Amino acid sequence: MGSAKIGYILNTNNQQCQLFSYAKAYGCLIGQISGSPGISKIIFDQFIMADNGRGVSLKFGGAGSDLDNTAILQNSYITAISRPNCA
Repeated sequence: MGSAKIGYILNTNNQQCQLFSYAKAYGCLIGQISGSPGISKIIFDQFIMADNGRGVSLKFGGAGSDLDNTAILQNSYITAISRPNCA
């Protein structure tokens, strides 16, 4: 996804653990937003955000005593600048 206001919005609440792979956004106002209510763990794999106004925005969790939430970014890359000639 490139040159959009928002690259990705990941917002589902059907599972306790969610995994997203191979999402790429560049040159967007916001690269990615996660606002999934009711989940306790989210995993991003092979995730690239480059040259976006805001790279990654995570907002998930619950209220009360259930505030132990985890976000994992593995094999991923987030940068403020793009390097199109870099392997």
